[in-house]
Amino acid sequence: MRETRITQLLAVCLIVAALSLSAVKWLVAGILPGKTISPLWHVEVRLGFRTTSPHTAVRLFLPRGTREQAVYERFDDDQLSRLSSGATSRNRSVQWRETKADVPHVLVYSAWIDKAQHRNGERVPTGPQLEKLRQSTKMIQADDASIKAQADALAPGSRSLERMRAVLEFVNDSIQTTDDHSAVSAVRCLKQREGSPRSKSRLVCALLRSRGIPCQIVGGVRLEEDVRSHAFYWVEAWDGYRWVTLCPTHGLVGRRPTNYLAMFRGDYSLAKFRHCEDSEVLVSVEQQLPPPQVQAQLVQHSPNVFDRLSLASLPPDSQQSVGLLLILPIGALLVASFRNLVGVSTFGIFMPMLLALAFRETHLLWGLLYLAALVGSGVLVRQGLNRLRLLMIPRLATVLTVIISMMIGLIFVGSRRGVHSAISVGLFPMVIMTTAVERFFVIQSEDSTLGALKESLTTALVATCTFVLFQWEWLRQVLFVYPELLLVVVGLLLLLGRYSGYRLMELRRFRWLAWGTPQVD
Repeated sequence: MRETRITQLLAVCLIVAALSLSAVKWLVAGILPGKTISPLWHVEVRLGFRTTSPHTAVRLFLPRGTREQAVYERFDDDQLSRLSSGATSRNRSVQWRETKADVPHVLVYSAWIDKAQHRNGERVPTGPQLEKLRQSTKMIQADDASIKAQADALAPGSRSLERMRAVLEFVNDSIQTTDDHSAVSAVRCLKQREGSPRSKSRLVCALLRSRGIPCQIVGGVRLEEDVRSHAFYWVEAWDGYRWVTLCPTHGLVGRRPTNYLAMFRGDYSLAKFRHCEDSEVLVSVEQQLPPPQVQAQLVQHSPNVFDRLSLASLPPDSQQSVGLLLILPIGALLVASFRNLVGVSTFGIFMPMLLALAFRETHLLWGLLYLAALVGSGVLVRQGLNRLRLLMIPRLATVLTVIISMMIGLIFVGSRRGVHSAISVGLFPMVIMTTAVERFFVIQSEDSTLGALKESLTTALVATCTFVLFQWEWLRQVLFVYPELLLVVVGLLLLLGRYSGYRLMELRRFRWLAWGTPQVD
């Protein structure tokens, strides 16, 4: 009695602890089964080219993770000889090198952008950096007379932000946007009164720098579903307190829109090819669900501590293995319930669970047919070996060899007939099958063939019920999100281990005790 009470108390404590932790994760942390991750913006840059010398190099600018966004990226470098990446205070880039000439390549860079970041703060430039952003360059001629004259005519003596608005309004209203994406200088763009978005950005920079306002060109993409062959350009200007975005294409002034993804800063192209021909850049943007690898990284960087400590933060391969391990104790609980509460016998404790796992690959009907074929053939072989009076270990090894040979035969015939489920028959637990054959023969010898067949059928029945339980997707999701519920399984097994009452099969067997003396024929 004392052991029973201790066991019951321990089981109740385990169950209450598991349910309490699950309730906290559900009600407080908001962690629910089947909780999906929102779609992210997927940016893919595809570079195609053919090498012309052993000194080929390709450089691509990459988006940088900032306080406002997180970047999860993947490379497909087409087996190039070397892959190197680097970063400066302004930009991140990756460089591929090829040592063979006349070789076509397609390089793919993929990035998933998570804009759901809520951290404040902004890059504060240093004095030397600001001074550099005021200087004139070959394509941004801030010291040109025509540029200075035009800048002086726009809002003279006004504050920085008013000057920025005046410059952008002038460029947006007076300079026509061309679609050829050629990059001309700021002076030429001003004289021709037309230019590409990059040329107009150069003109905005030149006009601002001529008035002493630090600014820089920014290249990237707009996060909207589209396919393009070039980068999208705008300008960032420092007003003394923060960076102000000026977009000459859409006439925007102010804070950078959330759908503007910066990939580099400076008067550059998105990709640079050296010693290449037939070069092509294709940028595609679309919103889609991230792959499992990215989902795991999102969970790892979640602000919720329960998310970071959850099984969802594991790599996808590990998640599949853990999901399979979590469901096995439920199968063990089901088998124990059948044996201790229902009162049925099976070929061992783990045989039904292992068969249920095999049924997941072969499907239930084919799995039962394979089980019957393998056990039946194994029993016939075992009966033949019994006449030879072999020792136990060689006899079991012989039966195992025969079962493996039959499995190979089923796989071969199934592949030739196009029965794909037969290919998965190799997942059947071969050693356990050998033990089942031996168990069948022992029961047949000690009891009867009917008794052995009954135990075989009950084993198949329990395996089928376990298979149905394993296929319950909701249960698998609950266990994956709340793995502490395994303590509930342990508690139920402890209670089941102290159960000493009647089993269902015994109630049927001794029903005459309740209904009177049985009739004797």
